[in-house]
Amino acid sequence: EKEYQGVSQIIRERIKRENEITISDNPNSMTDSYNFTFNDTSNIDTQTNTVVSNGTLVLAAGNTTGEMLTTLKNATNMTGIGYLELRIAGSDLNDSVFEASTDNGINWQTLVKNTLTVATSQGTQLLARVTLNSTSASPTPILESLAILYKQA
Repeated sequence: EKEYQGVSQIIRERIKRENEITISDNPNSMTDSYNFTFNDTSNIDTQTNTVVSNGTLVLAAGNTTGEMLTTLKNATNMTGIGYLELRIAGSDLNDSVFEASTDNGINWQTLVKNTLTVATSQGTQLLARVTLNSTSASPTPILESLAILYKQA
């Protein structure tokens, strides 16, 4: 009886965690996405003080801050990206910063998880920048996946 309760609790927690990292809804009717799982590093342009380890983005040993910049994604199916939405999964990410550029890195804007954001520059050249920050409140930032959803202006 007691063992059964422990197993059912583990299963409940696993289902809850999997639901948190799955994009299960699209309340803002976003039409496109730029996705990163970190099992494939081909969409990473540069890294400073970050490394990909076991399919996650983490800080390189001995660093309290680090950055990852994606390769360019051209939104050729639209005249301008008007709206952005950030989806992330991981742990200790509260003090990390997630940014997007729709004009090939000329202008950057900070994105907040699961929040519709109006693009300040409505270009078609999408980049993402992640700054992992280790603080006392978030000592070990681990980014498991990142997606920037977007749609036409």
